[in-house]
Amino acid sequence: MIAAREILIAEERGLIVAMMGVTPCLDRALWLGQARTHPDFRRQGYAQRLVEAARARARRERRPALRLWTSERNLAAQRLAESAGFRRIAVFTRRVARTRRAPSGLRTSRRPAEALRLWRRSLFCRQGGGHIAYQWHFLPLTQNMLKKMAARNELLVGQDIAVVLWTEEERRTAFASVLAGGQRGLTAARRAAGERGYAAVQTFLPRDPRIVRWAREAGFIKGSWGTRAVLYERRV
Repeated sequence: MIAAREILIAEERGLIVAMMGVTPCLDRALWLGQARTHPDFRRQGYAQRLVEAARARARRERRPALRLWTSERNLAAQRLAESAGFRRIAVFTRRVARTRRAPSGLRTSRRPAEALRLWRRSLFCRQGGGHIAYQWHFLPLTQNMLKKMAARNELLVGQDIAVVLWTEEERRTAFASVLAGGQRGLTAARRAAGERGYAAVQTFLPRDPRIVRWAREAGFIKGSWGTRAVLYERRV
């Protein structure tokens, strides 16, 4: 984790008492995660100071925003985010599935405008506040972002279906962000991951009853974490 991102720390008398991971997103926003404070030092403003340090960096580097997610059950973390000026965007749920060896009907696409049109008309866009999960972060989907994903051969399209499928190196699990297609899109994402040799696929979906039903009918189940992820953003 430390090798993959910058870690901000707060010290007291030579001891690390709080930490927060900071990672740049594809749209240059900073993603805040892994926030922890030692129990003996909680409610003393250390987490707030780390957030402000990240904000100062974002302003200095002219980055557009700070983003983070926290569990819907973690009321203390939500209060901290809101007191630090973050705006609640949407609630997402992480779902996982074994892949299926069946034709997906999807092909790689270099036409981000087409995918963006499908996305903007979809329930995934409306219920997700215009954001998708990508590379363990969330970001607002734009044509420029889709163009970058397409250049990496991660944008897949079919008949009224659009999916972004990505993975980390040496992982047997793929990650899919379904942009359009409802249940068919989720089923196609599961099959597309199987076509590419992945054993499993996971996704973050807007926590909407209709979308959750689509996921269940497409063979996805709740993940072991992240089932009630509240996305927050603070513009810089």
